[in-house]
Amino acid sequence: MYFPEWNLFNLTIAIISIAGSSLLIAREFSPATRLNYSKFNATSSSKSSEISISSYNGMLLIYTPSLILSTLFLVISYKNYRMLLISATIFVHYLKRVLEVMFVHRYSGQCKLKDNTLISMSYFIFALLVYKLASNVTDPSSRITLLGITMFLMGEYTNFYHHLILRNLRKDGSKEYKVPSGALFNCIWCPHYMGEIISFIAMVLVTQHFLILILQLGSAGYLAIRAYNTKKWYTDKFGTIPSRACLIPYIF
Repeated sequence: MYFPEWNLFNLTIAIISIAGSSLLIAREFSPATRLNYSKFNATSSSKSSEISISSYNGMLLIYTPSLILSTLFLVISYKNYRMLLISATIFVHYLKRVLEVMFVHRYSGQCKLKDNTLISMSYFIFALLVYKLASNVTDPSSRITLLGITMFLMGEYTNFYHHLILRNLRKDGSKEYKVPSGALFNCIWCPHYMGEIISFIAMVLVTQHFLILILQLGSAGYLAIRAYNTKKWYTDKFGTIPSRACLIPYIF
């Protein structure tokens, strides 16, 4: 693990990352302040001045800027194998998400433009920081890098496979939510989040930078609370639901 010099730039990144993640996680505990997308769309909000867009366009807004940025990273890294590999993982992640929005997910609601813009900016800045910070790492371990790539592929596949299961719940054209089942959905409510967190861990192993570890811990914490809220959402909507953990089988 590469520990950077604690200059003003690196300290600022660490403080903002911890404070921002803590604020985001704290907001998720209240329905009035949590980010309104996916199942938590607030389409009936009384604040008429807030601009809403379709969930489809909102999710494209979230991922497309980071995909464009990661494409640029690929172009400028062609002479540096390690940075090309890191750029490729960022690119694959956001390309997958954009393609899922276009061809996998089925959307039926609206979302708040301001929330999706905030998430989009966060992802964009995160992708930029990963590339910038990773370029400063000296003497990275090739074995840890290989482990990271393996975990990245496993995490992305886990996320994608369970997104397909969610998609098939609406293969009849229905816009109603249903209780998912099959694969890891049989023991946890959010295996797609678990897959994403595995990818987060993988990115830390590939980059081997301490500040990226801090960034990814914040992202994992946010998804953990989101998973808890998802289980509660199913309980509120359906009443009696199967007994499953939120995110980690038999633990949480």
